Amino acid sequence: MAIKLIDVAEKAGVSMTTVSRVINHDKTMNVSKETEEKIWESVKELGYQIKKKTTKSTVRSKTKNIGYVLTKDEFSFEDSYFSDIIRGIESELISHKCNLSFALSVNEMNTDNLHKKLEPFICDGVILIGDIPFHISQYFAENQIPAVEIFKGFDQFKNDRISINFEHSSYQLVDRLIGLGHKKILYLGDISGFEPDSFHLFEYEERLQGYVMAHLAHHLDISPSLIRNINWDMETSYIETKKILQGCHSITAVFAANDRMAIGAMRAIQELGYSIPSDISVVGCDNIEFSQYVTPPLTTIAYPREELGKEAIRVLLNRIKYPENAVSGFTKNIKFSTKIIERGSVGQAPGTLPRCPR
Repeated sequence: MAIKLIDVAEKAGVSMTTVSRVINHDKTMNVSKETEEKIWESVKELGYQIKKKTTKSTVRSKTKNIGYVLTKDEFSFEDSYFSDIIRGIESELISHKCNLSFALSVNEMNTDNLHKKLEPFICDGVILIGDIPFHISQYFAENQIPAVEIFKGFDQFKNDRISINFEHSSYQLVDRLIGLGHKKILYLGDISGFEPDSFHLFEYEERLQGYVMAHLAHHLDISPSLIRNINWDMETSYIETKKILQGCHSITAVFAANDRMAIGAMRAIQELGYSIPSDISVVGCDNIEFSQYVTPPLTTIAYPREELGKEAIRVLLNRIKYPENAVSGFTKNIKFSTKIIERGSVGQAPGTLPRCPR
């Protein structure tokens, strides 16, 4: 019986992603020397045959060779937000007896080295996770490699897409804050498309859409000074929240577009002497594992990240099996629902909040 990537991963006690990147000599992933040696020992002991790129005329194996490209940098592989999605991808690959061909981050694939980076791999299909640049999506489209996008993508390539109904859940959470008396709610997240002097609601990132729509539904003013571009970063969230509070903004709540930014904001709030939620309520999005262990535990939006990865593989394999759907222009756009996880970081709006830090 042919030895597969999963066999090497199990013997070495690591993930398929780690094995794939080590055997393809990818030095950008943070792998210890001991782990690397263990993987190569497992490859040798099991007699695993490392696959090389074949010409189009070569008859392919019945095993599908699937790769994925992840937004941001190599550290995203270790981020719990993405690692759950990757776990779902790997689990479904195993279930369907597929091979993980490559696992790459956006930062490893600039326009100049893109062909060189991907040329060595056999690739029957690819999963594109997150904010993938145009030139990468274009490469797979031009090479007629089926792709499924998770979260974002480009409509002109007519790829199937798996995403989350962020707009609805964000609306619900901000609506709940407003119902508790909060009228000055700071937004931390991606504010692409937002311009103070113009209004293009449906061009906003979905979490910002929900935030704005909840304000409109309650006839509340939308203050541009309380909508901040944080670029999904915890440290930036901490710095910006501290600036806002030191500037004496009378906010009573914070809506952060992910839990990491919410946790950064919580640190800033507490360092300046405010209490959560007595003075300022905080909510996040993603329900990462750490969100339940902060003080107080974070109210957040949950959705099945691992199932996203599994569904992406199922949709991709169906696309590979029925390529005529792409020709006909038929594409899937699957949106997963969410739920609000109530914890201790939300409370009634205070009657009066000190205008400046204590």
